Amino acid sequence: MTQDEKKEQENFKIVYEQILNSIRYFLDWRHKLFAGYIIVISALYYFIIAKIYQTEHYSNFIYNLSCVVGVILCVLFFFLNLRNNIVIWRYQNNGYMYEKRLGMIDSQADNPVHGLLGAMIEKSIKRQIDTTMSPRVKSHWWNDDLQLFKLTHVGIMNWFFLLGVIAFIILFFLRN
Repeated sequence: MTQDEKKEQENFKIVYEQILNSIRYFLDWRHKLFAGYIIVISALYYFIIAKIYQTEHYSNFIYNLSCVVGVILCVLFFFLNLRNNIVIWRYQNNGYMYEKRLGMIDSQADNPVHGLLGAMIEKSIKRQIDTTMSPRVKSHWWNDDLQLFKLTHVGIMNWFFLLGVIAFIILFFLRN
């Protein structure tokens, strides 16, 4: 290996480490978003339940406001989570490319060995990356690549947001 190739490998390692750190950051951000969502939605449900059981202490305005704010916050958290997932998805694809360049993936073997990020992304996306030799895989939030509502960690979080919207709408019309 020449000096230039060694330097290029070192640069790839540095970029790969930065990708891993960025993914850790956005995964941590995802957990913080979800914890914040649970806390805020729980507080709103408290006001709604208090209104249902103690009608003399709370006005209809507080009840209606809690329902409307709940719907808005569920939609807001859904889009924040969606944006976060798109960023993580792109880092995973870029990381997979760097794993290939660093020799962490043997795609020619009968039982391919994958690095961490190569194990995280879908086979169809790997094929698309392997054939184009570019991490710039086109994906939009409405197509199947992000699996918006499938039973994955991303899909389950999105179900929480969707069910929150439905619950607040039902509660809004239940008391009015």
